Amino acid sequence: MSGGPDVPTDHVTTFDRAQFEKLIRVIDSIDHSLSEQFLKPGADIRLDETLGNRIHIGNSAWTAVADFTAAATKFGTSIHQRNQELSTDWRAFIAALNEAKDVFEQANDLSTYSASTFLTDYPDVLGGQGGAPGPGPGGK
Repeated sequence: MSGGPDVPTDHVTTFDRAQFEKLIRVIDSIDHSLSEQFLKPGADIRLDETLGNRIHIGNSAWTAVADFTAAATKFGTSIHQRNQELSTDWRAFIAALNEAKDVFEQANDLSTYSASTFLTDYPDVLGGQGGAPGPGPGGK
């Protein structure tokens, strides 16, 4: 399985500062995509609280249409709120990774560095399990 053009297909035996910074750029690009595609206002149909107002099907006086519109508004609001939470989590994770860059003053290669020491020294990288909410299993 390939992870993209910058992801090695074989075993990674080193993880230096350059690889760490690539990781940060990839995560930052995900947050940027989230913000641009889902959180930015636009004229098209958005997954936000305006979803019900942007869908025009049938006569709004008809109960089925009114119910659908109300459900679409509720769904759009819910999705928008979750996207905002995810974006906040991604930004916190990116900040934690940037703060952890100084680990390379102690080690040139993270593959030789103790994971437990790393998480003790940089708990925010772990997210909700040890620091600020993050996008992983420990996050929201």
